[in-house]
Amino acid sequence: DRAVFSFLRLSDGPLKIRGLERLPGIAHHWILAACDLGSPRQLAGPELDGVVAALLHGGAGGVVAAAVCVPDLETRALMTGLHRSLAGGASLADAVPHARGQVDTTDPQGFVASVAFSCYGGG
Repeated sequence: DRAVFSFLRLSDGPLKIRGLERLPGIAHHWILAACDLGSPRQLAGPELDGVVAALLHGGAGGVVAAAVCVPDLETRALMTGLHRSLAGGASLADAVPHARGQVDTTDPQGFVASVAFSCYGGG
């Protein structure tokens, strides 16, 4: 119910959102590929305590997140294009629309994946 108690499941254990402020530094780019942490209900609140807000406040330059819940497999083409753009030197903010252009939007799953994600922050 409260994003401040959320965590990201990483290979070496959970990263609690409440603990971000204790880290000496965090990654510049965050790509949250299979969840709905970009949903307005996650971004707003009395304390602006959403996961995206916490990452940006903690020093992230940009966060890519979906406004609706999207499953892993349906985001594969978008995420592949996004990472290729980043590897080619694009900023996170430029890589998102570039990756959208590579997704088959005539396929309903491709369409949802292409419109679900946004970049928050400058990237």
